[in-house]
Amino acid sequence: MAARVCRYTTAPALSPRLTNLRLISTPPAPADPPPKTTHFKITLRRSAISLGEKKKGTLAALGLHRRNQTVFHPHKPDIAGKILAVKELLEVRNVPESEGRGLAVWMEYDILV
Repeated sequence: MAARVCRYTTAPALSPRLTNLRLISTPPAPADPPPKTTHFKITLRRSAISLGEKKKGTLAALGLHRRNQTVFHPHKPDIAGKILAVKELLEVRNVPESEGRGLAVWMEYDILV
């Protein structure tokens, strides 16, 4: 068997091409954090015609009466429970307050009056 010979060079650790590549591939600076989501955007996607009265009542409590109707509700445990009760009929998104603010202000106004 022949002996292995290791050769060490005094060349720089990275070639200039690799150094440029390392500089280019650094991740960009972090952007501003996304706005805090504070409301549910709830859309009724399926009809509740053949469901029981309890689920129809849950939809009415959420303010949903027709298909493709959208309502906004703040993040609260009771709203989350209602959403889970009829989750197969709904499309739910978390949105910032600025997107759901117009309707939420009217809902709060109706409650106060």
